[in-house]
Amino acid sequence: MGAKQNNLLAVAIGLLTAGPLYAAGLKVDILVNGQPAVGAGILLDGTSIGESNDNGSFWHQGFEGGRHTLTLVTDRERIPYSFFVEDEEAAIISISQEDGQSDIQSVIDRVPLSSVQVRHGEVEISDRQAAAVGLISGGVYGMETGGPIRNAIIRIVGPAGTKDPGIRSDRNGEFNIELPKGSYDLQITHPDYMTRTLKGVNVLGSMEVSVLAELPLKTADGSNQIEEVVAVGSYQPFNPIDQERMATSVMDTMDFTQIARFDDSTVSSALKRVVGVSMEDSRYAIVRGMKSRYQSTYFNGAVLPATDPSRRDLPLDIFPASIMQSLSLQKSATADVPGTATAGHIDMRSRPTPDDGFFKISASVGYGKANSEQGYMSRKHGGYDWTGYDDGFRDMPDIARASKGQYFFGDPDSEGGNGLGDSEEFLRYREELGESFENYGIYKSNLPADVSISLAGGDSLLTDSGQRLGMIGALRYSNKWSNDEKIQNGFELFEDVTDEETGDVRDLIALTSSKVTFDTNNVIDLSMMLNGDWQINADHTLGLNNLLLRHTTSSAEYEDKYSLNSGYYISRNNIVMPEDPRDWPLDSTIEVYQTQSIDWIEEQLLSHQLWGEHYFALSDAGGLFGNLKANWQLARSSTEYDRPNAQRYTYKGDQVTDPGIQIGTSTTYSLWEYSEEDGNASSIDLELPVNETGDIAVTLKTGIYYLDRTRDGYEDRYSWRDNKLSDEKAAIIETYPDPEDIFTDENIGNGSNESDGLYVNYGGSLADVDDTGIDSGYQYRVEQTTNAFYLQTDWTLWHTVTANIGIRRESFRVEADQYYFSPEPLYELLDEEKTLPSLGLTWLINDHWQLRGAYSKTVSWPETFELLPRTYRDIETLTAYRGNPDLKPADIKNFDMRLEWYPTDRSSVSLGAYRKDMDNPIENSFDSIGNDYDYYTFVNVDSGQVTGWEMDFRSEFDMGYSHTIFVQGNYTDIESEVSLSEDSKESDVNRTLQGQPDYIFNLQLGYDHIASGQELTLVFNRKGKELVIVTPDAGTNVTNVYSEPYDDLKLIYTKQFGDDLKVSLSGENILDSEKRQYYDKYDVSYLSYKSGPKYKMKISYRF
Repeated sequence: MGAKQNNLLAVAIGLLTAGPLYAAGLKVDILVNGQPAVGAGILLDGTSIGESNDNGSFWHQGFEGGRHTLTLVTDRERIPYSFFVEDEEAAIISISQEDGQSDIQSVIDRVPLSSVQVRHGEVEISDRQAAAVGLISGGVYGMETGGPIRNAIIRIVGPAGTKDPGIRSDRNGEFNIELPKGSYDLQITHPDYMTRTLKGVNVLGSMEVSVLAELPLKTADGSNQIEEVVAVGSYQPFNPIDQERMATSVMDTMDFTQIARFDDSTVSSALKRVVGVSMEDSRYAIVRGMKSRYQSTYFNGAVLPATDPSRRDLPLDIFPASIMQSLSLQKSATADVPGTATAGHIDMRSRPTPDDGFFKISASVGYGKANSEQGYMSRKHGGYDWTGYDDGFRDMPDIARASKGQYFFGDPDSEGGNGLGDSEEFLRYREELGESFENYGIYKSNLPADVSISLAGGDSLLTDSGQRLGMIGALRYSNKWSNDEKIQNGFELFEDVTDEETGDVRDLIALTSSKVTFDTNNVIDLSMMLNGDWQINADHTLGLNNLLLRHTTSSAEYEDKYSLNSGYYISRNNIVMPEDPRDWPLDSTIEVYQTQSIDWIEEQLLSHQLWGEHYFALSDAGGLFGNLKANWQLARSSTEYDRPNAQRYTYKGDQVTDPGIQIGTSTTYSLWEYSEEDGNASSIDLELPVNETGDIAVTLKTGIYYLDRTRDGYEDRYSWRDNKLSDEKAAIIETYPDPEDIFTDENIGNGSNESDGLYVNYGGSLADVDDTGIDSGYQYRVEQTTNAFYLQTDWTLWHTVTANIGIRRESFRVEADQYYFSPEPLYELLDEEKTLPSLGLTWLINDHWQLRGAYSKTVSWPETFELLPRTYRDIETLTAYRGNPDLKPADIKNFDMRLEWYPTDRSSVSLGAYRKDMDNPIENSFDSIGNDYDYYTFVNVDSGQVTGWEMDFRSEFDMGYSHTIFVQGNYTDIESEVSLSEDSKESDVNRTLQGQPDYIFNLQLGYDHIASGQELTLVFNRKGKELVIVTPDAGTNVTNVYSEPYDDLKLIYTKQFGDDLKVSLSGENILDSEKRQYYDKYDVSYLSYKSGPKYKMKISYRF
């Protein structure tokens, strides 16, 4: 070969080994247990291309751009990884795995090939902007004390002993260092401790490595020997978008590490920012326009019971955000979630035990419209009301408690009779019973500021044998007020009215009643969490979770209702009355009803959960199977709903005379309502990965789930009657405005003709021998059982398609009884089983784009209160609901599709569409009109459909010089239709779902000045038109009631002082938009009020 040819060959070799590379390239960095994986085999698309070097790295070039499969073969197993790279790009892939863990941690970055240099076998990236950096997060602790060491100096040791100036650990002993990929030695020094060097801290691009260092105290002679130890770290990607991107179903997630930024105190306030979610009463989630009967919720993998006996869903405002680690909303059902997950499956996870000890305290004070005005309060109260616990002040009197299960009426001497009849014993008992009740009204007073305080802390201990014991606890107390002045109008429809002037015939509506309500609520939340875990080794971990949540509402309500008896006259003569009745002209024919209502409701949830996570090696490394993962849990939970001594007093008069007390079953009473539910749940889930064979990899999943729940409850209502009252005493009593002056011993009688007094009314008119059937009674018991089994497979096909295929078998059984005296053997209300298939496909178009599609069948089981023929009354809306034991489950077919774009690791855009086809959907249905309540029941309608589309976007922008901006938001458009029968007694037989908004829009904007620790965040939410009340097509009722679109704006400013202190200022409901509900067809107001803005200051300190 000539010199010229030799020179050409040398140039070619030089270009390949030292110069820029102009073909697609691949660099792999592999760590196992924090150390470089030396000699790991590398396969590209099934073909061996070499082994990793002593640094755990490998470089390869000369292949075409596109989607490829990388397979790493270690001495333990085969690790597949799919990636995409463009021509003239280099893919920089970092992979980390820990012993006993089936999941790998991986990230990928792409850089221009022109920035890559290969010198002496090492890859360098000349453009440092293109090279991803990693993060070392660490902690320095005293070996003897275990406490954090502050002001320890951490330096990166360079070549020939050179070192950088270093950084200092904070008061928690913590530090963070950003570095390019590489292996580093960290030298840690402190004047009081021996110097220690952590050798071989391996940093991977876009990954965080956590390390710990324990320093021994200096010896007595002051020697400062240097100890060198091999660093062992744990690795994870620090990218919040990855969870959604890698999910096998349509999923939206929320990172609760950002919760302080949005100043969310509860899960409910945070969840409404998720695409497609709105909130009902700020407590209950509505997902894609569908209420709780189409949802499922897990907390740490377990179902928790509802606290309200008239609802099936758990109120999310009782979960404090401070205890949460993550929340995800899975919108396409898979076999491993409950069969009721039609609209979505909400999965909440509490904070795990920390590797490093911490303690944090936060406190806040809030002030707004409610705190600046006088509000109504109960005239009497318990000594510990501020805690949310009644101290016994509202307990049912002992004599009343003894009356439970008594039959007051009937002849005691008749066969089978147990009544007291009109005996002297009964009359004496009835009078003493009436005198035993506390009756008190309400008064106006200044309201205090809102306050809250929360504590959180945790730590872990490493034993000499390598076991880890961890614990974390949290406590939160909140006391806040609301005070609203609401105007609610009632209209009547008059059809075919002839105009006397023109002779035209038309339909007219007339304002027939209007009421002004002053509604004051004091909400007290108390939550406690204490979790612990025991990591026996890398393969086996046990844990115990304990949770107590309490939500107490103390309310006082004063209502003035103005009633017109001339609605028809007004409609004929086109007389328009002002919507605020306080502006009406004085008229003695306008009746005025004044009502005082006092309520105290305690809701409590207590949960204990024992769980385990285990890994078992079923084959040698590199064999067919990976490690079998087994998760199990045993959970016990209980809820209580306690509503002691709810009181209501009604007075009647007119605009020119003072009102007098109205005695009646629904106008004047004291009520005790209570329910408790105990639940036991157990489950086991198995997951077995099958290593890749022929470009196909699969994970096998199976599991079983069991839940039994028992609920007992009662409602005891003691009302008053006045038909034995003389006219003289009645005239005197009617002049007293205060219930405490009316219901005195002197004014209470025994109900006999000679008593001349008010008397208490309680009890049924049914002998115990006739207490049969399920249709009536003050008390009830329900037993409910759910069993489920599923099989699921997750496939990766040819590195471009992932598939989720599963089937779930779920059974549901409800037995119940309603009774006056004692329960009978329970009646079976429902016992059915459903088979629910699911299929999900994801096409990985390239590393930036992917397309998802999903199909599933789900079920909506009727809940207890929907089946049990028991009446639940809502005093706010004056509606009553009665269960229907003939209900059937609803069957739903679900279709989902979503296109996702990930332009960068910190940005994402998604566009999705969905459809739900429902057979036999369960809907509220009007039954009859009563004197005080409109009565509804539940029925299966023929069919229903929900369709919609949604868009979600998020991105971060680095503006340089410590300035960053982020923007994220979402929009959901929803359409639904329920096909009702013509005899449904509703005004619109093709209406939307109740509670479904037309659209939902969320936008969050944030600005950070990193150098000064300042954050500014703007949060905006708008919810479209929504069906609120379904109006019966009966009598002179008008049309359905809808709510107007509502805008909510929140602004949060946060300032960090040092490493420990954070102060935030926030303003909520800044726009103070009016909350208005209206009759749809005629656009006249049904309900309107403004809550006013509220401002809050919060201080947090971390020790």
